[in-house]
Amino acid sequence: MKKIYTTFFILLNFLLCAQKTPTSFDRIYLNVDDLQFDQIKDAEIENFQFVNPTLNLDYGVYIFQVKPFDFMPKKMVKQIKKISTYVKYALSGDKNLFSYDLFDPEGKKYFTNERGYISIYYHYDEKKRLKEKIRVVKTDTVDHSKYQFNVRNQLLALSETAVEYDYQNMPIRFKNTKFPNSPYLTVLRYDKNKVRIEERNVDEIVGFREFTYSENDNLIKENYKNRTVFNSYNDKNQKIKSVEFNNKNLYSIENFEYNEMGDLTMHRFRFSGDIKNGTKAESRSHYKYDQWGNKIYVRTEGEINAITTEHFYEIEYY
Repeated sequence: MKKIYTTFFILLNFLLCAQKTPTSFDRIYLNVDDLQFDQIKDAEIENFQFVNPTLNLDYGVYIFQVKPFDFMPKKMVKQIKKISTYVKYALSGDKNLFSYDLFDPEGKKYFTNERGYISIYYHYDEKKRLKEKIRVVKTDTVDHSKYQFNVRNQLLALSETAVEYDYQNMPIRFKNTKFPNSPYLTVLRYDKNKVRIEERNVDEIVGFREFTYSENDNLIKENYKNRTVFNSYNDKNQKIKSVEFNNKNLYSIENFEYNEMGDLTMHRFRFSGDIKNGTKAESRSHYKYDQWGNKIYVRTEGEINAITTEHFYEIEYY
């Protein structure tokens, strides 16, 4: 009997401790649209560690990339040779070719044509990593990007911009090497699960972005000059809600839905003013996929102006 009681109390203590275990921060901001901005607390995680993060300098906002680059083709059961994208606008009713992409037998994209007069060429190194991207408008080369990566697939340089890492393999600054004496550079600062990216002119901060991550490396908070965005995720690390505040006032709410394969099926966008006034003004995007999980159809519509855009993907398999 004593053994039974001992086992019972051990089990009870285990359950009580389990109830006290902190839940994931992936949904800590799920209902912030019901709060005043000053009521929303920071989600800090002690002893948080980023593992080999890098930078993505192709995008102006989301420069920080929480994981190294993955150059393997995305999920595709069948190898894709060509994807043609058509756009149809509701007012005209015409379906026109917008772009097409060409892929090699390994699934790497090597050519894109946009609008019939913009060509983009992709070249790779011996490790199948992107080495060069050349953008040509008609017959003029308007951009020639050259990429360098280290053994961890972290970005070392993009053309004249060089990235510096510390001894923990964390990017800490980047600067244009074409102007080595320029006072301008970008500095990254880390605080627990937060990354602050500062544009500096010597010691003066002229701009910043601040990103906060969950234990699962999901971006849960974005902070800019006058904008703050709170993101929430489900158990599959898929973003299900995004709430934006502008100058501490609720600005917009976005919702996302997925199918059982993990593909995005619906994106809903609403302005806070419309929600407050009880109107139904919003935009919705619906997505469809083929049997291999490739996106073949996107329909975006607004309930007031009824503007509809349709994208059709023609896929040719090897």
